[in-house]
Amino acid sequence: MGMMNPAILAILLISLGGLLSLFCNFRGRAATALGLGSCLAGTVIALVWGLVRIILAGAGDYTEFISCLFLLPVVVVGGLSAVHAVGYMSGEHGDGRLGIFWFFYNLTLASMIGVTQASSPIPFLLAWEAMGLFSFALVAFDHHSRESMQAAWIYFLACHAGGALLLLMFVFRNNGMVTAPAAFFICGLLGFGLKAGFPLLHIWLPEAHSAAPAPVSALLSAGMINLGFYGILRWMTLPGVLSFGQLGTALLLAGMIGALLGITFALPQKNLKRLLAYSSIENMGIVGMGFGLGFLGLSWQNNDIALLGFCGAFLHLLNHATLKGGLFLAAGNVLKSSGLLNMDQLGGLQKRLPKTGTCFTLAAVGISGLPPGNAFFGEVLLYVAAGKGIASGNETMVAWSLAVMLALALCGGLAATVFAKAVGAVFQGEPRSQAAIEATSLPRSMTTPIMVFLGLSILMAVISPCLSLKMATVFSGHDACRSQIFDLLLMVLFTSLLLLMLFLILYGVRNFLLPRSTNRVYQCTWDCGFAKPTARMEYTGTAFVQPLVDLFAGFLRPEKHLLKPQGLFPEKGEVEITCEDGAEQMFWRPIIVRTVKLAIFTHRLQSGHLHLYILCMVIALLAMLIWGFSG
Repeated sequence: MGMMNPAILAILLISLGGLLSLFCNFRGRAATALGLGSCLAGTVIALVWGLVRIILAGAGDYTEFISCLFLLPVVVVGGLSAVHAVGYMSGEHGDGRLGIFWFFYNLTLASMIGVTQASSPIPFLLAWEAMGLFSFALVAFDHHSRESMQAAWIYFLACHAGGALLLLMFVFRNNGMVTAPAAFFICGLLGFGLKAGFPLLHIWLPEAHSAAPAPVSALLSAGMINLGFYGILRWMTLPGVLSFGQLGTALLLAGMIGALLGITFALPQKNLKRLLAYSSIENMGIVGMGFGLGFLGLSWQNNDIALLGFCGAFLHLLNHATLKGGLFLAAGNVLKSSGLLNMDQLGGLQKRLPKTGTCFTLAAVGISGLPPGNAFFGEVLLYVAAGKGIASGNETMVAWSLAVMLALALCGGLAATVFAKAVGAVFQGEPRSQAAIEATSLPRSMTTPIMVFLGLSILMAVISPCLSLKMATVFSGHDACRSQIFDLLLMVLFTSLLLLMLFLILYGVRNFLLPRSTNRVYQCTWDCGFAKPTARMEYTGTAFVQPLVDLFAGFLRPEKHLLKPQGLFPEKGEVEITCEDGAEQMFWRPIIVRTVKLAIFTHRLQSGHLHLYILCMVIALLAMLIWGFSG
């Protein structure tokens, strides 16, 4: 890290504020003022510095440019989530431990900034380990809950497994020289893939996101998991060590599988935050597809595909941060207001939380990749990159590009279904539980950050053409493709604005044509023959996605628990469907079971009889003698 880097000042300021808030743990207001004030001051400093460096970056300033690009989501999401935490952590969620919360929150944020600014392996590893350790404390903040502690320990193991793999990666990369390229590649990809939520390595992500407080979930999903890709781009792209084809193939495969797995497992989720966590896995998969196309484009010596892939991946990464940050904070508002996250027990919250519901709905449209949402701008570049690959005539390029296009289309359709379920089950219809009926209003500190995230999403859509032009300039200089990207996104922006204006005009005409009489007659709607319609007659989120869950039943392996109606006038009847994570069922659980059995067997050997110990020593001695004489 450079001593004149203002990000260092931000790190020190945020860390100092967290330490002071710990000393004021039993004075809630003082702890919040110190933690929040230092957090906002530090993030503003880092944000301004990052924006200035991005604006001033020129052709070839690759390292500093991507460092600042990954810094932006960290500081923006970190600052807005901190404001949201003021209201969220009040009452029972804070439980008299506000100083502890701000201490770990600020140090987590400071460590994340340090990860993006470290310029050598040792500071990077220290910041990476600190980021995992401090965020573990935040995931385990609700330590009275068994589920939270289980999720926290899974997260802890994932963080330290990733750290160990990265340590080995840097051992193989001694002074810039890689001694074992295959081991370097495997350790780096697994270590950074654990953070980015690659397939099979994502097991910690739904658990940690659903267990952590909502501001922490937003920081993890919109800021931290991006850093897995930062590590790959910053430390694994060494010339002459790994071919771009190898790296691109690995990222493309991981991205396609991760995106499809993530959005498929999001379908049956009842917990709103778990649904958003699986959506994050899907979106990281889309980012992986973009970077994979970029590196494969370089390998194929096709600069157009490479530039479209890289620009699309970076745009989607930034857009995902603005959208998912707001969605997780909105989920926190739902929990704070109603005490529930089970979507089958919610409903009708649009009337009780109008700002939260509106922002969640608009962000859901965006995260589904639908125009005019900002996520559509990054995805359209990936579609164009895949189209160019299909049109190239090269069999390998055609195969990979066709796979990317099909994966993007399938993910888009499933994402729209997932978020239609979330919006309808949580905010529309009638409340399906007493807790939803009694949902309370929220303080401004919890609604303002969500509205700011929505504003940033709109801003990202507007500036996408200019931002992509800057990316293309840094990555390729004055390549002819950069003007094509700018023109394409400008056309998408104008088309989106025209569609939005058409919608607003039609909406205005519809309101104008509606009768304005105040003499309204209220009558019961058609009720299918029932004398008294109730909320139990509504479609739940589970029922809405049931056909798709049945379609993917061979993969999702849903478990159905049916309570059949009894008698002529049944009072109760329900079906509950649960789906465990496929990686946990088919990969990690068998490994853990076998590991436990091996540990029990080893324990028996250790706790055995003296003659068994002597036999083991004799066998070991004989083996060493044979090995020594054979050499």
